[in-house]
Amino acid sequence: MKRTNKVTFRLSDKELARFKRRVKESGLFQETYLRFLIEGFCPNQLPPKEFWKEMGGFFQVLDHLDKLAKIAYHTGNIHYKEICEMHRDISEHLHRIEDEIYSHVPIDLRSIPKRERPKQKYTKPKEE
Repeated sequence: MKRTNKVTFRLSDKELARFKRRVKESGLFQETYLRFLIEGFCPNQLPPKEFWKEMGGFFQVLDHLDKLAKIAYHTGNIHYKEICEMHRDISEHLHRIEDEIYSHVPIDLRSIPKRERPKQKYTKPKEE
């Protein structure tokens, strides 16, 4: 999609600091962060670095299971199916974790204090 329209608006120092902090916490570019808000989603914060270390450990386990499954398949090992099931289960679990991290929460305007609430009533855009 080609973006040719430019929008300029003003923020107070306090609003700008809050906006920059939230953008930094999300790990997104400012423009991307605003596009999420426009679409009715509040971007999540990035998980801590320790999380990614743990995820790396899970992926190493998956790699080892994959190698074991290949060896079991080629040698006719009777545990081939069990190894494949463990691989699938761990992989599905990792995908659920990733989905939680990368899914963005819809904005509920009722949770915003009245002084910050937009004057117009928000309606989510119709899906095409």
